[in-house]
Amino acid sequence: MNNYQKPGDSLKLSDNYGLVYTAEWGYQQNYGHGKTPYQAKRINVMGGFTAYNLTFQGAMEQLDGHGHNKTFDTPLGTNHAFQGWADVFVTNTPDNGIRDVFGTLVSTFDRGDIVLTGVYHDFSDDTGQRHYGKEWDFSALKKFGKHYSLLAK
Repeated sequence: MNNYQKPGDSLKLSDNYGLVYTAEWGYQQNYGHGKTPYQAKRINVMGGFTAYNLTFQGAMEQLDGHGHNKTFDTPLGTNHAFQGWADVFVTNTPDNGIRDVFGTLVSTFDRGDIVLTGVYHDFSDDTGQRHYGKEWDFSALKKFGKHYSLLAK
């Protein structure tokens, strides 16, 4: 298993080239007669290409926010793989939402037994006007046989 956000779909162009892509949309709203009426959306679009042992992906994921307790939240999700590995946004979405524009470069070696990954994130609110910061993430994965691997981040 590679240590990066896997594309939803891929299109093989030849033995050595391909395209990867994802388009997702989600909607949340308060349940019944909840104390805090709200509605929020999530958008995730990604596109990229593969060539030999390299995969490049460019993406944008946005979780809307409309004030305190009026954000798109994923309380049951394992969010470490998303919005940066520093886990700044892992527990809750900021009141003004979050827009994560990121690029990922993955290189595999030795028939996929070694995977090197680099990810760059640029974080802002859901309008793109308030900048939250940037993050670089790097990892190296080495597989040993069918069931074991060693990961460094």
